[in-house]
Amino acid sequence: MLVVLDTTAIMSDPLCGGLAWRVLATAAPAWNVQVYVPEVVVIEAVAGYQRRIVEAAVGLTRWADKHAGPLGLAEAHQMSDRALVEAASSYAGRLRESLQELKAVVVKPPEVAHTTLVERAASRRRPCDDHGDGYRDTLNWLTVLALASEYPDDQITWVSDNTHDFGVDNSSELHEDLVADLAAVGADKRVRWLRTLSDLVLTLAAEHAPEAPADLVAIQGRLRDEALSAYIEAEILAAAVDNSLDPRRCGLPTATTSAKVLAVGAPNELHLTVRGAVTDNEAVVEFDLEAETSFQVSLLPGTTADVSSAAVEAAPIAQDSKPLRFSGFITLDKYDRPIGGELTRITAKDDDPGLLQWVILDANSPSPWVTLSPDLLKVLGQQMPSATFSKLISQQMPSAALSKLISQQMPSAALSKLISQQMPSAALSKLISQQMPSAALSKLISQQLRSATTPPSDEQASEEPELESTESNDSEDQASPRPEPDDDDIS
Repeated sequence: MLVVLDTTAIMSDPLCGGLAWRVLATAAPAWNVQVYVPEVVVIEAVAGYQRRIVEAAVGLTRWADKHAGPLGLAEAHQMSDRALVEAASSYAGRLRESLQELKAVVVKPPEVAHTTLVERAASRRRPCDDHGDGYRDTLNWLTVLALASEYPDDQITWVSDNTHDFGVDNSSELHEDLVADLAAVGADKRVRWLRTLSDLVLTLAAEHAPEAPADLVAIQGRLRDEALSAYIEAEILAAAVDNSLDPRRCGLPTATTSAKVLAVGAPNELHLTVRGAVTDNEAVVEFDLEAETSFQVSLLPGTTADVSSAAVEAAPIAQDSKPLRFSGFITLDKYDRPIGGELTRITAKDDDPGLLQWVILDANSPSPWVTLSPDLLKVLGQQMPSATFSKLISQQMPSAALSKLISQQMPSAALSKLISQQMPSAALSKLISQQMPSAALSKLISQQLRSATTPPSDEQASEEPELESTESNDSEDQASPRPEPDDDDIS
């Protein structure tokens, strides 16, 4: 669709910064609208603006002559006068810059013989008035006809509040002379006339979304959100592919050594918060959203991972997907259109069960080894001195208090599954919390790990680990030695 603006459309908002302009700027791509402004309109708008500045200066001078001296505002008057002069002289450049930001096309008047213009004026053919005046209006109307001929398949909307020259008896019905002009170029069914920019955006909004509210503010808000969502998906989320993921923040398996994004789906649960202005023509909007994300994780050799609800096959590299949260910011121009953006963080959802694995891992572990996973400890236990490995094991085990807290928050089935992933075995967990001192446990684990990797000698086979007995409320348990745990309970 082509939209052609008359001088009245610009002079109603000379700086092109009002709500209707912002809606049009935001919606033009989605509505497939191209704005055209005749060169004659630009010249008229500049002259009209400067006339208004002159009127303002005259009024200011009259006020200053009467009040500036007694009120001590002579300097303020001089500053205001200079500001008016500057505004008048710079307006032509500022108007063209605004039209360029709107991606409007300034079109030159068609090449028309002077005799054609004279004939229209002499015959009082609209938009010429009853006195034959209307040279500039006629050039603008002939520009509309030229565009209708150049784009025979496009709908055209002429926006002008000049009902005196274009309407029938000052109405919004196009004059019969102009209807005949359109019929002559085969455009009488394709060209319509609307009076204001507000009429234009409300009409277009209703046509493209029948449920759209008849409120410019509501339309602008909805269009802005739609434009920002499309920009985030096309520019920011698409650029997130191959970004590294933090395993801890994203709730990935604790055996993950590295991870990266493979693909990101459409944004959901998009929240936008306007944070403020950067400059007079730029604002910053913070965004937060959820999106289904495919990712690749690199795991420790010989480990398995449960990335989501389904177990991933044991492999150094695995792939899976789940919803992740994406946060960042977008900069907007003065028409609320996105002009830049940046992704600041990627995290798991707050209710992601993968986060709990890291909570358990961190519990009771203030040491730097807190980031080591149970799978890593198993591998290290085969290669590290027994004393060091025993110390790591004792730091990684969750406390009874933590287990109680988890059980209050999670179903028993999920708890059992999670605990079994984090502890060597249920028997060992019971042994740790109820029966054995940490020194005896460390010694027992180190001996069992060595025996699992080194064939035992006859001497070693005959030896049994000596366990210290712990005090119990049961006198019978105190009198009898505690049985030794089987290998299956410790593995």
